[in-house]
Amino acid sequence: MMRALLLASLILSILANSSVAEEARPMSEVDYLAEETVSVKQSKEIIMDIVNSKDLNGEIGTKWKIKAFDFETSNETPEWIKVLSVIFATVIEYVLWILLLIGIVMLYLTRHQWLYLFSADKDKKEAYQAPDILFGMDMREESLPDDIVKEATLLWQQQKARESLSLLYRGALVHLLNKEKLPLENSHTEGDILKLSKKTLVDNQQHYLSQLTIQWQLVAYAHRIPKEEAMNWLFTHWQQDFANIRVAEVTS
Repeated sequence: MMRALLLASLILSILANSSVAEEARPMSEVDYLAEETVSVKQSKEIIMDIVNSKDLNGEIGTKWKIKAFDFETSNETPEWIKVLSVIFATVIEYVLWILLLIGIVMLYLTRHQWLYLFSADKDKKEAYQAPDILFGMDMREESLPDDIVKEATLLWQQQKARESLSLLYRGALVHLLNKEKLPLENSHTEGDILKLSKKTLVDNQQHYLSQLTIQWQLVAYAHRIPKEEAMNWLFTHWQQDFANIRVAEVTS
């Protein structure tokens, strides 16, 4: 403020002196060329207007001020973003439904390629190929005689108990392989075969196979000759209780 007052005083003193000099000196050619002259009174008024102006009101100078930045973001989501998010969510939902429908259709069209996974036992049974040799015995149906019981009875009468029981047991295994489609392997024992056969054989068949297995193990491993009654029972019940039981059920 003091600086402004001193500046105003200096200007007033200069103008005052210049006005006296103006009155004392004669007018020159330059003065005549001026379009308009200003009186001392008007000059004072102009100077006072300048001194009282807001530019000179207060301290004159330059200050650096750090600009305030508003880092706060508005919590309100623009309307166009809301609309866009709704459209995007709707499109994604429809795309997922379409993909699900396509997946169901593809599963149905390719069901023959994967449906077997849920019925593996059945397909395995249907696709099973019976081995030609099992336990060192020929498992081909054509290797068996037309009348197994008749041939086995003749061997028994010739006191060939092992051969007679071997023929009956081989006939039973061929039946399990080809008729029942039981997946037998060389690693199976007689006990394993009895366990597997329970899945497919009916009660009469399973009972006959159990009795036949007992007599076969006696002669094959214990070298004991079966009793006459046991062999006669095997010969008599081969057809009615084991070999032809499926045929009997169908015809009845």
